[in-house]
Amino acid sequence: MTPSNLPAAVLALLFTGGILLLVRRERLGALQTLWWLVSAALMLVLGFVPWTAAALGRAFGLGSPAAAVLGAGLCLVFAKLLFMDAERVRQEAKIRILAQKMAAYETEIRELKERESGESGGKEA
Repeated sequence: MTPSNLPAAVLALLFTGGILLLVRRERLGALQTLWWLVSAALMLVLGFVPWTAAALGRAFGLGSPAAAVLGAGLCLVFAKLLFMDAERVRQEAKIRILAQKMAAYETEIRELKERESGESGGKEA
């Protein structure tokens, strides 16, 4: 590790600490925790073992290790956005089903109240 890689390693450690703090405070779900811990592990590897970026760049035919890291980061961000959209669509479908069930229950309650008031109204008169 060279001194120029020290900021990347320190940032990776801070990032990992932040993730662990959020997990400890139960602010992240299981799937999100797994995703962010994998990201933090990759950051730690690239921060503490910088030659892996060069090896990654050579593996993909890129001349610069920075381009390899940037490309891998962009791929991870794209995948994260894709998973977030899929989760959002799943939650929207769940909310729509819950709203339909709630509307059905409200209709049933209204009908029961009308039936009950009709029966009690007839007894009083």
